[in-house]
This record gives sequence, C-alpha cells and structure tokens, in this order.
Amino acid sequence: MRLHAHVRNSFSILLLCVISMASVHCGGESGISSKVNVEVVPERPVVIDTDFTLRLEDGDGDPDTFETEQVTAPWFLFGYKIKNNSDKTITVVNFKITVTGKKGTETVSTEHSLNLEDLGTNVTYLEEISAGGSASRFTDTRWFIDTLSSDADSFAYQVTVELQGWVGKSSNPEERLSKSFTFSTQ
Repeated sequence: MRLHAHVRNSFSILLLCVISMASVHCGGESGISSKVNVEVVPERPVVIDTDFTLRLEDGDGDPDTFETEQVTAPWFLFGYKIKNNSDKTITVVNFKITVTGKKGTETVSTEHSLNLEDLGTNVTYLEEISAGGSASRFTDTRWFIDTLSSDADSFAYQVTVELQGWVGKSSNPEERLSKSFTFSTQ
C-alpha cells in the first residue's frame, strides 16, 4: 500500500510539472503586451515598384521652396493603430520592421524602423498611451517602407513588426514592452 501511494504521489507531481511547463510554453504573450492591440494601416499594404521623389515642405511658408526625399522601389506605406487595454500607461518608442520575400527556395529580408526625425526635431518616441487609451499622436502619419529586396519573386512579402517600448510614462520606464505581429503585403 505504501509503495502504491508513493508511485501515485510521484506520478501526480510529474503530471503537474508537465502541465505547468506546457502552459508556459504555449501561452504566448503574457502581461501588459498581451493587452495591447496593434493594427496595421492599411491592413494589407500594396507594394509599388516605382521610384519617386517626395516633395516636402521646408517650413518657411513659401510654396515655391521645398525639400525632397527619394523613395526607392519597391516600397509600401505603413501606419498603425494601437489600443492599450491594460491598466498601465505604455510608451511606444518605435517599430522594428523585417520584410521577407521568397527568391526560389531562399528568403531575402530587409530591416527597417521608422525615422522619428520625419516627425520633428523634438520627437523622441511615438506614443504615450494611458491605461484604456488609444494611440493618437501620429496615427494619421504614414511611413514609406522602401528599398525592399527587389530580388523577391513577387510583391507578397511577409512583414514581421516588433513594437518596442516600455511600460510606464515616457519619462519613467518601468519594464520593457515588446509585442510582435505579422502581416502580408500585396
């Protein structure tokens, strides 16, 4: 009887360990990042295969003077919407964007991040979003994600985006915030 009880207790402990390990491994995101919803705008960006020169206002109020920026094909527009469903303020600093295409059986990738200098000289982060709030600071802005690999067989790229930032106000980081998601272009 003692041996039977010992085996049963050992088996119960082993079973609990296996269940605990499985729930940690399969659980996915947890904590604050699991309560942050991010959407790409547009949902499936269109890739354009033409270079062009973007005309930028130079800030002097004269419509005849301007700066330009070259956008190199292939490229697509990237925008975002973020909803913070947690009970903490979060700060979004930037996005790390990896664009991957197929070339035969190989993959070709490029890495990008948003150029915060495009938003002004005093911009050091994208969004500070209060508990239950939504991003609003630059949600109407679209970035050109350009100079993608032109060696890809098609314009249907797989895009992995990592939101980078922290939990806490912009001036008071408490802990790292990282959330990844993927989408496809067309």
